Formats: sequence, C-alpha cells, structure tokens
Amino acid sequence: MGQKPSGAWDDGALDRILAAACALAGAGHGVLSVFGQDGTGIVHRSVLGDAAPASRSIDVPIHGRDGVVGSLSLSRGTEFSPDDERTVTTSALAAGVVIDSVWWHADTERRRRWYEVTAEITQLMLGAFEPQEALQLIARRAREVSGSRLGVVILSADDELIIEAVDGPDEFQRYVGRTVVLPILYEVMHGDRQVLIDDIVDVAKQSGRIDEIPEVESLGRVVLAPLPAGTHVAGGLLLVAAERGAVLEVSEGTDLVRMFASQATIALDRAQAQRDQSMIAVLSDRDRIARDLHDLVIQRLFATGLQLQGMQSMVQPEGRERIKRAVEDIDATIRDLRAAIFELNHQPRRRSLRADVQTLVAEYAGPLGFRPVLTCSGPLDLAVPAAVRPQILAAIRESLSNVVRHAQASAVSVEVTVAEGEVVTRVSDDGVGFTPGDQQSGLRNLRERAEALGGAVRLERRQPHGTILELRAPLG
Repeated sequence: MGQKPSGAWDDGALDRILAAACALAGAGHGVLSVFGQDGTGIVHRSVLGDAAPASRSIDVPIHGRDGVVGSLSLSRGTEFSPDDERTVTTSALAAGVVIDSVWWHADTERRRRWYEVTAEITQLMLGAFEPQEALQLIARRAREVSGSRLGVVILSADDELIIEAVDGPDEFQRYVGRTVVLPILYEVMHGDRQVLIDDIVDVAKQSGRIDEIPEVESLGRVVLAPLPAGTHVAGGLLLVAAERGAVLEVSEGTDLVRMFASQATIALDRAQAQRDQSMIAVLSDRDRIARDLHDLVIQRLFATGLQLQGMQSMVQPEGRERIKRAVEDIDATIRDLRAAIFELNHQPRRRSLRADVQTLVAEYAGPLGFRPVLTCSGPLDLAVPAAVRPQILAAIRESLSNVVRHAQASAVSVEVTVAEGEVVTRVSDDGVGFTPGDQQSGLRNLRERAEALGGAVRLERRQPHGTILELRAPLG
C-alpha cells in the first residue's frame, strides 16, 4: 500500500485530461479522483468548474493495471448522450494510463531505495560489527524507506518474543528488551509471508493488552514480516508501523519488508561467525600457553625442587630448614600454575566454577575487613557436575555469612579441591567458634541438598579456636 505525495501529480497531465473531457462532453463541472494503491482513500483530486444545483452527472471508474485506481465525474444541466459517455470513458482510460505510470515510477523508486538500504547493511556486515548495531540500522532504515513512524526488530528466544531494536519516537525506547505478547505476532513469525494490519490498536484491544502499551494508540497501519530462522537465530519479526491516519509506502503484495527482514538473520549469523572465529583464535593461543606452562615451566620447577631436596643431606641443619621452605614454595607455585592451566582451558562463554568461587570470596572482603585466602586445586571447571556447583557456592556463602555475623575472626581460608573422585569444599576461620545449639539452623537445607547428591556436610571446631565447615560431594 502506498501514498504518493500530491506533488507527483503536479505536472498537470490529469488536469489536462479532465479539462479535455469537460470540453468534449460540454460539462461545466468535473472531478477526477485518484485512489490509494490499496484502493482506499483519495490521494489526489483535480476539480474543474463549480457544481450547479439540479445538474445531471456521469460517473466513470478509472481502470488501471491492477483494478480501479480512481474515478471521473462530470456534471451539466442537461442529460449526457451516449457519445458523451464514450468520450468520458475514453478520457478515463487515458487517466488510467497516467495513474499507472505514476504508481509504477513510485514503486520503482521505492524498490531502489530498499535495495540501496539492503546494500548499505550488506556493506556493514562485510567488516567487523556488533549485532545490536546491525539490528538498530535495520530498524531505522526500514522505518525510513517505508514512510513509517516506528521500526522494530523482534527476536525469538526460549519461546518468547523479545524487542531487540526500536527506531522511532522516544516513548517507544523503553520497550527495548521487553517481552511482547500478541498472538498475531507468533502467527506471522511461523508463517511465510508478510502481513498487513489495518489498525494495530484494534488488535491490541482485542488481545486485552492495550493498557500495557498505551503508546500504540498513536499508530495505525502495520506491516509485519517474519525473520527466517538462521544458524544462531530462532526467528523473529520486523515491524514497521505508520502514524495513525497515515499510509505506509509499501504494498501488501510486495515482499520488500520481508526481504529486509532476512538481512537481520544474516547479520546475526555473520556476527556469531565472527565471534566464533575470534574465539577459536583465543582458545588456540590459550592452548599453546597451557602446553608451554606444563611442558616447560612446571617441569623445570619440579626438577629444581628435586635437586633442592637432594641437597638437604649435604648442608648444615639450619640450611635444611631454608631448603625445605623453598621446596614448599616451589610446590605452591606448581599448584598455582596448574590452576592457571585449568583456567586457560576453560571456554570464556561457559560458566566457570573457579571464577564464580573467586567472585563470591571477593564479595566478602569488604564485610570481613580482609580478603579470605582462597585455594583451588584440581580441574574444577572440567570435573565438577553442574548439580554440585550451586551447593559449593551455597556452602561458601553460608560459612562466610556466619563469619561476618558471629565469628569475630581475623583470618578465613577457603579451599576447593578435586581429588580421588570427589570435590571437597572447606571453609575455616579463627573466630570464637559456635555453640552446638546454633549449628542446625543455617545449615539444615545445605545438609539436605548435599545428601540428595550423595554427599555430606560436616561442621566442627577448629583448634585452638574457630570453625571448619566441610562439604563433600561425589563427582560421579
């Protein structure tokens, strides 16, 4: 559907056809009306003379390539003869040719603009770009070339439709990121063609959701085009909406909006491919660093430690103690390096138990007044089942919260170790300890969840003072 501005008819062709028809038929008054491309509304009217009261009139439809495109009406004081009717009909045929030509040029120009915008988005996708940048550009250009008030890109995620990009008045920006629930949206998304809605307000009222989106009352006609599903996109919609009372510059019969919607799917797939390519490069580099650390650095440290241990019998007693401490430091360094290797093997976009534990412990540095000592040993991210991870975090959080509230501690250590088919989480402090009557209140749920996993929770006093909370859970 489209509306050509009145300036498109200002070359005077229709005025001349009307004047000729009036002259040949001897009519003192004539009106030539042009309908919108969808057959409704009048987008142009040529008027000649003044209508006389009690006059005779003749009305002839103007036929174009796609049906009736307008009407030609003449009036005079006497009856029209058959020759006059043939003259008016001939004039109507000439007007139909002119109107078809104008609409054809309008459609051609509109398609040119759509293709230009499509090329612009394609050019954007040839370089590095962010998906949100492409979606915003698609929403903006779709709104501009369709003569709309609003352009919206909606994507499907987990069986919900999420508004990802909005271009239009500021009052609509607050809907970005929100879920939209309208049955017709799901119908269009799962269909294979774009759909015209004459009045989106009526649709919103019928769904009972007009109160949730009051701004929609400023909108009228809407074109919805389905976003095809891609490798990384579950589908969605491109929506363009005209201001209430205005007409969109795209027709229901063309697939320009749908063609444009396909660009959104291509953009998201292209962006994901770029991220995957970057991720492969990062992981390859990490794998190389991990191999170098394991094959070179750790082996050299291990050999140095063995050499130092072999020298203990060759030095004085006071030197033996210093060698022992040096060997212990080397062992601690090797553990830290192995932890770093496990971290390097972790894929960045996947959840990391090691990172979650580090974040959780860091959160309590402020309330405690000092940073707890954290030790992670073994392949936490590779070996610990997903069902066990929340329990580990819950045990650490429960222990640190109790230390903050009750323990009056000056030091806290958190250890998470994977070894011998189980994961052991141990939190110890040097505070005032606990009373037996209090130990069940905060830990009952933790014990029940641990037992459901085949594990156990142990709470005991730390010598000479303090508390130890230990959670054990199997890896199998």
